[in-house]
Amino acid sequence: VKEISDQTKEVNTEIDNIEIRATDNSGQAVTNKVSGLPEGVTFDPRTNTISGVATKVGTYPIVVTSTDAEGNSVETKFSIKVVDTTAPTVKGISDQTKEVNTEIDNIEISATDNSGEVVTNRVSGLPNGVTFDSRTNTISGTTTKVGTYPIVVTSTDADGNSIETKFSIKVVDTTAPTVKEISNQTKEVNTAIDEIVIDATDNSGQAVTNTVRGLPEGVTFDPLTNTISGIATKVGTYPIVVT
Repeated sequence: VKEISDQTKEVNTEIDNIEIRATDNSGQAVTNKVSGLPEGVTFDPRTNTISGVATKVGTYPIVVTSTDAEGNSVETKFSIKVVDTTAPTVKGISDQTKEVNTEIDNIEISATDNSGEVVTNRVSGLPNGVTFDSRTNTISGTTTKVGTYPIVVTSTDADGNSIETKFSIKVVDTTAPTVKEISNQTKEVNTAIDEIVIDATDNSGQAVTNTVRGLPEGVTFDPLTNTISGIATKVGTYPIVVT
C-alpha cells in the first residue's frame, strides 16, 4: 500500500482527495476498508478514494485495512486534523444618534462561525441605561446621559478565534427645557411683588440655568434659588423675559 500523508484542513473545507493504491503479489484485486473518517468525509470503494468536507474540528486517526483474495491484510495509518483558525463573521452594526432618555433602536449581534459552533459575544463601552443580553445577543435600553460612546463587540468562537466590531451611540439633547408658566402681576408702586420661582426642568435630567431680563428697579433675580423678588419702585409696565 502506498503511504498516505497526514492532512490538516480548515473545518468545512474539502480535504485533498486520497486515493488508496494497494497491490498484491498475486495480481488479484485488493479490498480496502477505511475507519475513523471525520464527519462529512467518505470512502468510495469503487474508486478507492477518500474525499469530502470535514465538518467538525478534531484530529482523526484513520486506519485503512487492505485485504487480498487470500485474506492477508495490512493496515495503513494516517490522520486528518480539522482545525478552525478563522474568526467569526459578524454583520456590521450601524452607528446611532438618540435623544437622551429615549430608547435606542435594539441592536441584535449576528455572528456566525465557519465551524458551525456557537459564537460568544462580549460588549464594552455601553452608555448608562443600555445593556447587553447575552442570551438573545441584543443590546437595548434607554440612554440617560449625553455623550458619544464608542462601543466594541468582541465575538469569539469555540477555538478562541475572535474579531472586534466597533460602532458608536451618540446621545444628544436637542430638546429645550420645560418651564412652568409664570402669571403676570399688577402691583402698587413701592410694594413687594409676589415672589416668582422659576420652575424649569430638562429631559436630560441635568440642571437648567436661568437668566432674567427686563425687571423693574428694586426687583432682582437670585440664580441660587431661581427666585424673582423685591419692591418695584417705579411706575410702568415691564415685559420680562426668562431664558
